[in-house]
Order: sequence, then structure tokens, then C-alpha cells
Amino acid sequence: MKAITYTSIFLLMSFLPQVSIAQKDVTHQQLIWYGYFLTLPIDENWSVVAEVQERHFIHPFAQHQLSLRTHVHRKLGHL
Repeated sequence: MKAITYTSIFLLMSFLPQVSIAQKDVTHQQLIWYGYFLTLPIDENWSVVAEVQERHFIHPFAQHQLSLRTHVHRKLGHL
């Protein structure tokens, strides 16, 4: 009984990827990605890092994504 169950599960799992592959619709688009990175030292051990990144479609020229990120770095010790 277990052999039949394992066999049926194996057969079912082997056919699922083929079904999902056949249904994919792939659209290729060209993007340009640029960014600005700033490191602002506060003192010897602390600094603030800011990043601004933007992605645009090339044709038609339209904004895809804008990403802003800021974080603080601290040095733990001297090597």
C-alpha cells in the first residue's frame, strides 16, 4: 500500500513542473539602473550611509522603482 502511495506521489510531482512551464508568458524589457551612495562620517567609530537607487524602463521611458535606504555603521574595534 505504501509503495502505491509513494509511486502516485512521485508521478504527480513529476508532471506538475511540466504543466507550470507550459503556462509561462515571458516579457523581456530593458531597464536602466542608477544610484547615489553617500557615506557621512560622524566620528572615528560612527558613520551614516544613505543610498538612493532608481530604475527606469528604456522604451517607453517610465519609472519602474525608486529605492531609498539609510543606515548607521559602527566600528566594533581596531584590527
